[in-house]
Amino acid sequence: MRVLVPAVPSGGKYLVSPHFGRAPFFAVVVVEGGSAKLERVERNPVAPTVEEGRGHAVLGFVLSLRPDAVVVKDIGAGAFYRLREAGVEVYAVDRHVEVVEAASMLARGELRRLEAPTESHG
Repeated sequence: MRVLVPAVPSGGKYLVSPHFGRAPFFAVVVVEGGSAKLERVERNPVAPTVEEGRGHAVLGFVLSLRPDAVVVKDIGAGAFYRLREAGVEVYAVDRHVEVVEAASMLARGELRRLEAPTESHG
């Protein structure tokens, strides 16, 4: 399973970004047989240029990475519903963790699948 995690660098590691569209990076983590391995980290090409509706604007890039699931801290309605329409499951972490640990938590069934966006823009 390919898991995409919005990421922010911190002390030589990548943590789950507190906001999907504003994340400066996206980590691609491969989960197989209960283990998670960081495949690569991609710079978010949209984050520095778009203000309102970042999550919606970044979706073309995110979907080009072909994730099966996304793990987020928070996500707005535009991004959430477009991911779901594309068949990508969205899961939430409730604390700051490294991106590989977040994917491992998903593999262990410790994350809740979101049924609605977690962030309101108005």
